[in-house]
Amino acid sequence: MRSITFLRFQLIAVLFMFNSYADAKNCVGCPVDADVNSPEIKKHLEKVLVAQNEDCDIVKVISAQTQIISGVRYKVYFEVKDRRTNQLKFCSTSFVSQVWISPEPQMEYFNCKLQGRDNRQLLATLKEVEANEKELVTQLADLAVKTLDDIDTDNYKRVVAEVLDAKKQLVNGIMYHLKLRVKITSCSEDRKVSADCEQEESHSQEICKVQIHRSFADSSPLNAKVVSSECDHNILLGEPKEASVESEEIKAAANFAAERIDQMSNSIYKQILVRILEATSQVAAGIKMDLKLELGNTECMKNMDKKANCEVVSENAEKMICRVSVWSQPWKQSSGKSHLKLSKFYCGPFYRTKRSLVGGESSLDTNDKRVTDLTDYVEDELTNRSNSQYTKTIVKVLNATVQVVSGKLTRLTVEVTDTNCLKSENKLKSLCSASNQGQQLCTVAIWERPWLNQKEITQSECHSTQNVGA
Repeated sequence: MRSITFLRFQLIAVLFMFNSYADAKNCVGCPVDADVNSPEIKKHLEKVLVAQNEDCDIVKVISAQTQIISGVRYKVYFEVKDRRTNQLKFCSTSFVSQVWISPEPQMEYFNCKLQGRDNRQLLATLKEVEANEKELVTQLADLAVKTLDDIDTDNYKRVVAEVLDAKKQLVNGIMYHLKLRVKITSCSEDRKVSADCEQEESHSQEICKVQIHRSFADSSPLNAKVVSSECDHNILLGEPKEASVESEEIKAAANFAAERIDQMSNSIYKQILVRILEATSQVAAGIKMDLKLELGNTECMKNMDKKANCEVVSENAEKMICRVSVWSQPWKQSSGKSHLKLSKFYCGPFYRTKRSLVGGESSLDTNDKRVTDLTDYVEDELTNRSNSQYTKTIVKVLNATVQVVSGKLTRLTVEVTDTNCLKSENKLKSLCSASNQGQQLCTVAIWERPWLNQKEITQSECHSTQNVGA
């Protein structure tokens, strides 16, 4: 019954707050003056006094403000009378009501002083956190983002990207004031976290200011409480500036990006950086470098001795153009770990004019044996790369070309569709028929090197034709 009454009180308080906002030019989120005679505020203060072990009666509320944040924040200045000594005291308090987390108010600060004393500040001044508290601050920052995850509306896990500032204050214990740069990952809050999803960001980063209270009675970080939080998604970055492609820092970032792209590539052959085409840099909690790179294939297999001399197959061989973003944060460098991070990349094929292609590009009859011999291979590859649960089949070959490039590069434009066979069934293709689902127009490039008994798809691009009219 108490909890129902308390919840009803909270709802009344929230409605009261919104009515106040109507008179405050609809300033959503701004503190507004509250009625000092409100019985709801008096009930709250009685709970606060009990929680602070203050054996006092409330004489009067001098001033009060309320603010809608993630809950309702109260800031009240009031007068009390000590029941044992009959002394009068002025008290100042701030607390947050979040009934979905706890029926009890979440204390931000509380302080009282006897009447007649000097007008010193009710709160101790903020001080810088000492160097030997670095580990504690890290633990408190992790606690803060966990609390943010508990009260947010999305299901993405937050992690601390950087502690920007840390101060502390004596307030019936210690109040830590942290300013954090927070990364919103693609990891689900209710699933096991992997290294891959922690690197991926689902939303833009945010700057969060949090207050965390630790009592003197229990100084463990596990028993600290987040009493206030405020996050801003609008992080201002420095303007991007053109950078020299000959800069050592740009070269290091380009080589790092090329190595990471090579590691993520499905090719069994090593890809290397050919040249840096464009570069810009931007200051933002480190240096963000946006690069346009040209990458080329080699004849070195990835499992070969790293000391092997790997060069691009041919001056005229097909290459890739990649646009990448690399972050440099030297202060985060640790033993055996680079301070560089590849945060974003996109790669596409690099087309040369026909004059520069070895042997030129020639048309092929779509019924040519070379084309029909490749269709099974292309179907299998498109099936493997498709998100559909059904296998793919080529309905029609629309165009075909061949080109000599340290082997043969065959380009096909094909119409494909889903079959009625599930991938998991592993049926023979002869038992599967085309359906009218998953219709796509695909362009693929198949690079064959007979002397290595090897072929691979170096380009694959498909577009849905499901909604295209006849």
